[in-house]
Amino acid sequence: MLNSMSNGALNLSSVIKAGTMKLLREYGYTLCPLIPPDLDSEVKTTIRAVSPYTATSVERQMCLIDSVKYIERYRIAGDIIECGVYRGGSIMAAALTLLNLKSTD
Repeated sequence: MLNSMSNGALNLSSVIKAGTMKLLREYGYTLCPLIPPDLDSEVKTTIRAVSPYTATSVERQMCLIDSVKYIERYRIAGDIIECGVYRGGSIMAAALTLLNLKSTD
């Protein structure tokens, strides 16, 4: 019984969220994730660019960008892949970071 109620509550929450988002879009508004003001402009630009294409939180996007920078700085060989793709936003963040770093490998 508890499981049914919590699933119902999650479903209701999703319906309310979807309805609110639709209403905001109809009036020309979109909700953007809060981006910490102390980030450099390239990171902010990357996060804003990929946010519509990812379900990943801003904090996790920041960690991904830092990880890509680390891999590039220390010339760690290998490929970058995204598993569990929603719309490809995380791999877009990785690619944009590599482009910002002028990486061609």
